[in-house]
Amino acid sequence: MHILRATIIKDSKILLRDRVGLLMMFFMPILLVIVITSVQNSTFELVNNNKVSLVVFNKDGGPMGDQLVGALRKIGLFKLQISDSSTSEHNIISAMYNRDALVAVVIPSGFSSFIEQKAEEIVSRALIESDSVQGKNATMAELTDSLQMFYHPVMQPSFRQSIEGALRSSVQVIQGETR
Repeated sequence: MHILRATIIKDSKILLRDRVGLLMMFFMPILLVIVITSVQNSTFELVNNNKVSLVVFNKDGGPMGDQLVGALRKIGLFKLQISDSSTSEHNIISAMYNRDALVAVVIPSGFSSFIEQKAEEIVSRALIESDSVQGKNATMAELTDSLQMFYHPVMQPSFRQSIEGALRSSVQVIQGETR
């Protein structure tokens, strides 16, 4: 016990004599925390303040196309630009480049009936197979089958997945409101 006490006293004296070492030991970690948090904060501000430009071509005459556009506005991730619905598929890419859009979404003409049909399928499956494991896995159907998406070539795959997730959640919201 005497050796431990002597070691602690010796190290304390050495540490108190070394003012630069004492300064480095306490203030460098604090400085590191300040620098790292400022870098991360600027990154989060960059992501949160910038919105992805999205061009929507709504070829659906039903209410679900308009509801999808409204749901995309509510997300707040996109800077929406509504374009002429009579644009052909070949002109969509040029319209994207003309508007400096990173993503274009084409809502096809049968989108409302597609959403109503999918909602009806899920409701009927939930009622028929409410206790089975297969019924719970079967509801994980891809909801954006009928939508066409065009991406700018510079977009990273992870960013594409987040945009598809936002679009998928918007489709699920309007599908949930249907039934």
